[in-house]
Parts: sequence; C-alpha cells; structure tokens
Amino acid sequence: MPSGGLMSTAVAVLDVARAELGTAESPIGSNRVKYNAWFYGREVSGDAYPWCAVFVSWVAITAGASALIPRHAYTPAGADWFRQRGAWGSTPRVGAIVFYEWPGMGRISHVGIVETVHPDGSWTAIEGNTDAAGSRTGGQVMRQRRRSVGARGGFGYPAYAAAAAATPVPAPAAGRPTLRRGDTGGHVQALQQRLRTAYPAYAGHLVVDGDFGPATEAAVREFQRRSRLDVDGVVGRNTWRALGLAT
Repeated sequence: MPSGGLMSTAVAVLDVARAELGTAESPIGSNRVKYNAWFYGREVSGDAYPWCAVFVSWVAITAGASALIPRHAYTPAGADWFRQRGAWGSTPRVGAIVFYEWPGMGRISHVGIVETVHPDGSWTAIEGNTDAAGSRTGGQVMRQRRRSVGARGGFGYPAYAAAAAATPVPAPAAGRPTLRRGDTGGHVQALQQRLRTAYPAYAGHLVVDGDFGPATEAAVREFQRRSRLDVDGVVGRNTWRALGLAT
C-alpha cells in the first residue's frame, strides 16, 4: 500500500513511474487496475473509472510526493491545483505533470509525468491508461512522445526537493563507451555515482571505485529491468540515455 510523504525529488517520482511501465488493466477496456483499487478502496470497473490521473496520484504518494502532486481522478481538478499555487506554465520540464486537452473534449482530459525533454521541444511522458496509438483510454502504462498539450493544456510544476549533493567524480572524456563487467575508469565511476545517488533503493550500496564488478552489474540489470530496456548488464547507448548521462 503506498504511503505518502512531504518531500520528494523528480528522480524519485520518475523512478516509481518507470517501475510501472507495462502495467495494464485486466481485461483491456475494463478500467480494472490496481491504481483504481487503491484510489477508491475497492475493485472498480467500467467507463466511469478512467485512471490516467489516478496513476499519477498513485506514483506521487508512492514516491513520497503527496504534498507536491494532488490526489485526483478528474484531470481539470489536478490542473487547477497547480494553477492556484502559481506552479503552472507552458514549458515542459523533467518531472513536471503534463495535462492535455484532448481533441474534441473541450477540456483537459489526460495527464502524465514528463520523463525527458527533447531538443526539438517535444517531450516523452510516462502515462497511465494509454496504448501504442497514444490513446487516453488505452489501458496500459506506457511512454508517449508528444509535442502539444492543446489550447487549455499545460504543465504543473511540483516543488520538488533538491536531490542530495553527490560526491564529485572526475568527469570522463566526451562520449560514452559501452561498459560491461571487468571495465574500469572514470566512465565506470560516473555510472556508479549516477546509480548510487539517483536509485538508492537498489543501488545505494554501490562503492564508487571505478571497478565494474558484480555489484555494479546487478544494479545495471535492475535499472534496465525497471526502465524496460534489454536486460544484459551492458551499458550501451540506450542505457546511458535512460540514465540521463548520454553525451
């Protein structure tokens, strides 16, 4: 059962959201999903229970961000919560809550969590109740790359706590090599530091020693699993990018 908290970071919220990728209602089209059962206190199903906002609420309370992201099932209410606090805008930011006005709806009617902002102005969000076609009622937790929120849409900016300061690590040379067990050096240190500080739940024990040993490989595999990457323990382009360390 999720338990709330007062402060959190964008990293913590996104780590929880990534761990839910692939979760789906059963059967598809029913809205019968664990997030709704948590929100309503019982199993529910049917068209009255869309769950994109409930998913965001579940992620928030699980990540200790219940004071920063409102508990809501009605997307316009969630958007209003941010507007009332002066935490609303039109610019995507990592960790922001993105509210979409869906075509033909005439109001905000879908929501997600911004994971990545791309140079072309688009963003990738982790969204509940979507599908491969980008629907707002698709029944799954998935990543979606989008570039428009519609006329009434926008971004809510949670007042995240700053991440704990990390011990400085020598900056590796430009470019990231493919890393695997047995490798050593500055790139391995950068990898270990990122895993240790950003994902303490399963990598907080790592020693930042520049030696890609079994503990580092295990942490990489767990990160890949949670990020829905190929789980091979090898840090290539996709893993660097998911870690936010691509150059």
